[in-house]
Amino acid sequence: MITPQKQAFRHEPHKGIDGDCTRTCVAMLLGRPRDDVPHEHGTNTPEDYTAWKDRIAREFGVRFITIPLPEQDGWEIEHYCEWALGRGQGMPFMMGGESRNGTNHSVVIDSDGRLIDPAIDSSGIIGPCTDGMFWFEWIVAPVDRGDQ
Repeated sequence: MITPQKQAFRHEPHKGIDGDCTRTCVAMLLGRPRDDVPHEHGTNTPEDYTAWKDRIAREFGVRFITIPLPEQDGWEIEHYCEWALGRGQGMPFMMGGESRNGTNHSVVIDSDGRLIDPAIDSSGIIGPCTDGMFWFEWIVAPVDRGDQ
């Protein structure tokens, strides 16, 4: 069961503030308080985000599985959630897309397909990110295969 949490910082780049919806989603998926997950990746570049995820993976002993999906004709947000739940065999995941505020945003979809929005104003996901993709990320523990 995912415990909902709200972000501490709303994304306001005109004020020099990077929102922390993604770290809040990661915390929810890890079952940790939001402030246990560092907020430093910002929204600057894909390289910054990858470096941040690598740090999280090392600190918490997990891996991220990431699948981008371009916008599909005729699909509503629910279709994307159903698609991702099938790919992840019902595991909760983080979904990235555009919020009602016009910024890239992250939410959690639980194993029952419910959207859990960390946004202070519950802005949700209404379309793809600015790169034209919806982003789906699962956090999994590595499988120990012994000496194989």
